[in-house]
Amino acid sequence: MSKAILKKPKLSEKSNDLSSTQNTYVFLTSVNANKIEIKSAVETQFGVHVESVRTLINATKPKNRFTKSGMIRGRSERTKKAYVKLIEGDFIDVYGAAETEEQTVEAKA
Repeated sequence: MSKAILKKPKLSEKSNDLSSTQNTYVFLTSVNANKIEIKSAVETQFGVHVESVRTLINATKPKNRFTKSGMIRGRSERTKKAYVKLIEGDFIDVYGAAETEEQTVEAKA
């Protein structure tokens, strides 16, 4: 159940800075997941203690694509990010987690 809630860690300059200075990690999550589900998923999957969870839903953006038959209009997918702050002393190896997810995807293919 926790794998359906947490999609993947968000790896960027801002998330790296947050993890090193404030012990806060950023995850892309299911849009339907709430803070309690995200907290329990992180605690069970990584074996850490979560202090707080903040979430946000990114708005969709209009996208246009030109084809032979004309212009196709649509919108980008809604995404939800969770900022997870851990108790002092705990940490998550997000690069190790990202590598294992990529290896499992390659193994399935």
